[in-house]
Amino acid sequence: MLFPVSEWYSSIGNYTFPTMFIRLRPAEIDALLGAERYAPVAREVIQRLDYVIDHLPGVCFVHADVCAPSDTALFRQTDGAAHDGGIAWSMLMESEKVRAAFRERLTCRVAFHPYRRMDHNREFRMFVKGRQLKAMSQRFLTRHLPNLVAREQDIWGLGQSLVANIGEFLPADDVAIDVYLTATGRLMVLDLNPFGPPTNPLLLRNWEQDWSKELGLKLLPRPIQLRGDVSVSF
Repeated sequence: MLFPVSEWYSSIGNYTFPTMFIRLRPAEIDALLGAERYAPVAREVIQRLDYVIDHLPGVCFVHADVCAPSDTALFRQTDGAAHDGGIAWSMLMESEKVRAAFRERLTCRVAFHPYRRMDHNREFRMFVKGRQLKAMSQRFLTRHLPNLVAREQDIWGLGQSLVANIGEFLPADDVAIDVYLTATGRLMVLDLNPFGPPTNPLLLRNWEQDWSKELGLKLLPRPIQLRGDVSVSF
């Protein structure tokens, strides 16, 4: 079960980015699926995308309501930032994930919000079961972060407070929520994911947990350092 941003934004949009949506017409979807860049219909939809970008501050982050075009070289080069409608259209039409979402009728909308450079160390995934926070995990599993350990209880408390505020408005009883810890100490909703596969359980390792218990915040542990004379045999 996917959770398009356009379906939950009106309920919990005050906890995420200001977002604008464009519904694509059938001919525009056909142009997207055909990766058309210079056809008249493509030029028209690019003008519509330009209009939205011009009315949002700075550059924009563009996605397809249910997924971002993160599988494209252009997305990786720009970190997802679109300066104009042409870049946004190229990013969308080059993405197999985006085309699949439109082809399978999982969405008919493109979404934009002001671009914000993320510190991946501040991203977390919250695991909500029965509209109650049961666990959180560090989102990017690249290295141990001592500063997160020092704030572990504070971050868990922020997660509990957020779920208490938005729990009744969530689109399902069970959901995995990606959030971002802002410099001002607030959690911002980034995305809603299915509770279970194919969503990655991250530091929970698997979905076979006792969800009747609060499992707390999971952080990448400090690497083991071996010192002195160490004898290893095989």
